[in-house]
Amino acid sequence: MFRILALAGAFALAAGAAQAQEEVFDAPGGAAPQASSQPQWQVLSRSQRMAYLFDPSTIQVRGGVTEVQMARAPLAPATDEPAWTLETYEFRCSASEYRATRIAEYGADGSPAAPAESLDDSFEAVAENGLSGFLKAVACDGERANPPYHASLQNWIAAGRR
Repeated sequence: MFRILALAGAFALAAGAAQAQEEVFDAPGGAAPQASSQPQWQVLSRSQRMAYLFDPSTIQVRGGVTEVQMARAPLAPATDEPAWTLETYEFRCSASEYRATRIAEYGADGSPAAPAESLDDSFEAVAENGLSGFLKAVACDGERANPPYHASLQNWIAAGRR
């Protein structure tokens, strides 16, 4: 339950914390979203403590809902902390709404650190200048991060979490 509240709180606070985050992507001029066939983990945003990454190959559109996966990874994880948390989000792009549907924690070797949780959140408004707004730009508007891209989250960790 704490994880669900923390997840919801993180997006709710993201609008106010957007000033502390570094947005690291460029718009391709309004191009339609393009999913890559190969994993390309890209840094979406950073705070002093956390990096937020996404993989365009996870973007799927079904029945007017666009799904994408995002990873939260601490830049200097504590020994009792997972290496990353993989979260699945759904967007109603034209309505500018999103919801979280799944969250799972992983160790540095890619093994599950805890069982995945399915979430049954209601759709809510995207905070345009917050983390949900950044992720919507990726999932719905085709924006992509500046390189480097990583074939896996383990590769991103091996590259120094940059």
